[in-house]
Amino acid sequence: MSKSSDDGEVKKSKSNSPPNKSNSPPAEGKKSSSPPSKSSSNEGVKRKSSPPAKSGSNEKFKSKGSPPSKSDDGGGKRKPGSPPTETKKSSSPKSGSDDGGKKGSPPKAKESGKSQKAQTSTKASSSKSKPKDSDIGGQSISPPSDIDKSSKSKTSIKSEKRPPPPPPPPPPTRPPPAKVPKSKVGGAATPNTGVPSAATGGPRPPRRKRNEIVKVGTARIGFIGAGKIAEAIVKGLVHYSKVHPQCIYVSSKSGQSLDHFKQIGTVTTKRPYDIFGKFDCDVIFLVTHGYVVKACYQTGGSRPMALTVNYIPNQRHAQYILSLAGGITTNEIKNTLLNPEKPEKYKMSLNRIMLNQCVAFGNGVCGIDVEPDSKKYFPLVRDVISPMAPQIEYVPENQIDQVCAVAGNGLAFVYYFLSALADGGFKMGLSKQVAISFAAKTMNAAGTSLMESGKHAGDLRDSCVSPSGPAIYGIHLLDKQDCASGIASAVDAAYKRIKELSTKPPQ
Repeated sequence: MSKSSDDGEVKKSKSNSPPNKSNSPPAEGKKSSSPPSKSSSNEGVKRKSSPPAKSGSNEKFKSKGSPPSKSDDGGGKRKPGSPPTETKKSSSPKSGSDDGGKKGSPPKAKESGKSQKAQTSTKASSSKSKPKDSDIGGQSISPPSDIDKSSKSKTSIKSEKRPPPPPPPPPPTRPPPAKVPKSKVGGAATPNTGVPSAATGGPRPPRRKRNEIVKVGTARIGFIGAGKIAEAIVKGLVHYSKVHPQCIYVSSKSGQSLDHFKQIGTVTTKRPYDIFGKFDCDVIFLVTHGYVVKACYQTGGSRPMALTVNYIPNQRHAQYILSLAGGITTNEIKNTLLNPEKPEKYKMSLNRIMLNQCVAFGNGVCGIDVEPDSKKYFPLVRDVISPMAPQIEYVPENQIDQVCAVAGNGLAFVYYFLSALADGGFKMGLSKQVAISFAAKTMNAAGTSLMESGKHAGDLRDSCVSPSGPAIYGIHLLDKQDCASGIASAVDAAYKRIKELSTKPPQ
């Protein structure tokens, strides 16, 4: 091609192509008065163009000379539907076109021969996937700029993204504290107790108001002593008197027998004074041996030492103390509990009482030193004891110890006789379960008939035997073995032991 034809072609392209919006500086660092022309591919075949990419660095290079920007495809022809070619990242100024058909304007050549050579060189470079640097007319063509890297397709970008890692598991949290059951006392909702604690005995419950009326559902019941009879009473209170376990407070100085009460859910402490002071109980059971009270007289001299280390505080409400201590009178107990300087300021009632182990099953036997129908038998005490011990009898105070030997300790003798009666049936071929069941029902029927008829037990025994019958043969053998004398001697031995334990501890 001649030189004149080349100049005509350049002028034609200048007149037909629209001005390029990108402010790329002209070649050799000189400003050009006319906008650079848009190169075409394959001489006359127009190529679809897209809006040029914005370049943020063009303003910086206006005043200073900079190398010209090149098109990434070099003016070569791209087949329709073919993916754009990937380019290398370069540190050259951001200008030119992306892979989707955007193309920057090449610098205007001074000579037409140089322009022809540049077109030939760009066609050759477009066939390669990664263009390399080349020299055209002394000018160096650098790889595409950083803006070409942003022209990747969305599918390739999505494929490079990795899913975010799963969040770490949350740290373990402690369960919320248990809520304290509430009950209504005097028209206001107040908590009965706090959470049981073996070390501190739980938080202090709210103080009673002056002359406050207390019922079974809101009464606080305390125990000084943690023996077997105390455990039986606690079970009867929970199952039959419907007293909440957290309303029951048990104290023991040694703390050795408190495990059973913790399992039930009661509040335990090692300080007996807390029963009167901290917990402010309404009904208190004194379930210790008599020597515990007598020891206060031996160490205190003329004024006995306080049973609870300190004398109990003067409360604003009435307190009811029920003593199961054998061999100790009510006056001896009062002297170890009340402050002798102001005994008249106390609002309390003290009684001696006998309860056997059957209170744990709701059919216990109770003996108390006041008439059950009198005003001295206070309604709160009646409501606490009656559900677990329906059989309440009046017993004078000086006979409480004998009743304890018959009904309290005598319960063990009855179980002994019942077991022997069942063993006889088992010897004759009955199963153990059947023999025990009939022996227990027989003794229950005997006691019920005795109470219902009002007759003497000897008269009812005579009504059960016949001349030369099997029953009289058995009674004759019991008399021969001195069984009746043995049972009576067992009751007498129990009574004597009660008196011994009121003065000295067991050896």
